[in-house]
Amino acid sequence: MGDAMAAASGRPRRLTAILGMARREGDWASSPSSALAVAGYARIDLGDVDLADQELRIRATAVLGVVSITVPPDTRVVETGAAVLGLRLGRTGAPTGNPGRRLVVSGLSVFGVVRVRCQAPTAARPSIPV
Repeated sequence: MGDAMAAASGRPRRLTAILGMARREGDWASSPSSALAVAGYARIDLGDVDLADQELRIRATAVLGVVSITVPPDTRVVETGAAVLGLRLGRTGAPTGNPGRRLVVSGLSVFGVVRVRCQAPTAARPSIPV
């Protein structure tokens, strides 16, 4: 309900981890527009989100923490952030597949890590027995 209210009001949707862990995964209507990790771990998994032909923008900030973003294999990633004694890792460029899917990652990494990685294709993903 919080995401629906934030989307309706025009406020940005945030994922915040301070001295802890926060994660968002699965299929949801509105994905986070910002992620903050302060001495914590924030994980956004866009693998099951239907991005269709749209552009998604996420502002990722890591201060002594980690922000990890997982994207489907056919998503183009554009990195526009900066690192100050930190790391920004990821796959960029145009993959084969849907040219309309695009993720723009901006923000800052200070003594922290912002990582964008590609989700393994469904056939290659290991299944965990229940």
